[in-house]
Amino acid sequence: MARLEVTVGNRPYHISCAPEEMERVRALAAEIDRQMAVFQQQNPGAGQSQLILMAALTVLDDARTAAETAMARLVAFEERVAALQAKVLP
Repeated sequence: MARLEVTVGNRPYHISCAPEEMERVRALAAEIDRQMAVFQQQNPGAGQSQLILMAALTVLDDARTAAETAMARLVAFEERVAALQAKVLP
């Protein structure tokens, strides 16, 4: 495992991850930091833990929505393929 330092909310955090995951973890931390900044502007009295939680929930919600959308498109595509196959194949 590699040690990686990321900064979220102007605080450094040390994370262990596989070397090949370092850039991905950096990008994820940067997204959490970006979301935190948005929530901090909207909620100036919120503490850092609350801001991190709000940012993480937002990022997770976006990821789940994207996964659900992708799954719905896959199901629709598979249904179209099956319908076409039924027309073409005896």
